[in-house]
Amino acid sequence: MFASPSTVLLGFFSTVVLASALSNRQISSGCTPSFQGIPVNIMVGDGGNGLAPSNDSTGSYILNDGCIHSNPLFLLENTGHSPSSFIIKDQNNHDLVVYAASGTSPAIQLNAIDNSGQDERQDWIINCSTCAEASNPVPTVGGTFGQWCQIANSLTGLCVQPEGSAGTFPVLTACDVTNSNQKFDFVRGLN
Repeated sequence: MFASPSTVLLGFFSTVVLASALSNRQISSGCTPSFQGIPVNIMVGDGGNGLAPSNDSTGSYILNDGCIHSNPLFLLENTGHSPSSFIIKDQNNHDLVVYAASGTSPAIQLNAIDNSGQDERQDWIINCSTCAEASNPVPTVGGTFGQWCQIANSLTGLCVQPEGSAGTFPVLTACDVTNSNQKFDFVRGLN
């Protein structure tokens, strides 16, 4: 029995739509860091600025912080989803996670954790150029778990990108593997 032309056409368009959705999620190829349950700071890859919560409460926003913190601000946990993704917890309040608030400003905020695992706004795909060696996966204080990493939201496929100087909000924008403004280092802080 042969498929009708409309069935073949529907299958073709379904494939095209699926391929288009997946292409929005393409970020740099490389490695995925293993954070081993150790808190980190997220530093802009060029040094200087890091990401920080404006405060430790629901609805607080993430901003470009001109400081280098010795105490870690975030705790990353693997979600167990495929592709590998993480939730980024506020180190001072593990009930809060970084989530994509698309269509609003600021675009990246803290929200209460969704323990069901269904809210992909809180899932982040992290892909780095360099990760800590498998033989020594836990760097010393100040060392990096991952360098030159892109952070993409699992739901939107958009990447985190700092805009401007300290005190401004990062944005979610189309991922671009050549854009150095979308590269971050995950640095072990004092803990």
